[in-house]
Amino acid sequence: MRKGVKTNGEYLAGVDGSHDVNCPQCHARFVVLPVAPLYTLKQTCLLVPCSETQLKSVLVKKKAEVPLGPVQYRHDGRCRRRIRLLSVDDIKRLRAYFVRPKKVA
Repeated sequence: MRKGVKTNGEYLAGVDGSHDVNCPQCHARFVVLPVAPLYTLKQTCLLVPCSETQLKSVLVKKKAEVPLGPVQYRHDGRCRRRIRLLSVDDIKRLRAYFVRPKKVA
């Protein structure tokens, strides 16, 4: 090994003590990662009050009306099926598209 290479497992995992956080209940150590959550289409349908067919039609046919971020996929299963993922900003834009304030005459 080269001189100065760290071989400690906790150092390599990022839990060397400088960035770790302790759980208040079980006191387990973990590293807080700055990763935004991604949601599948089924989870998005629960957050945005719409059906899955409505959501798919908006994602395909109304791209100009609802500009979303870059397309992200997760590969699942043996045949490597692509599952579309939406970010929090995308869900906020979709919710603003589907839920509009009531017009008062």
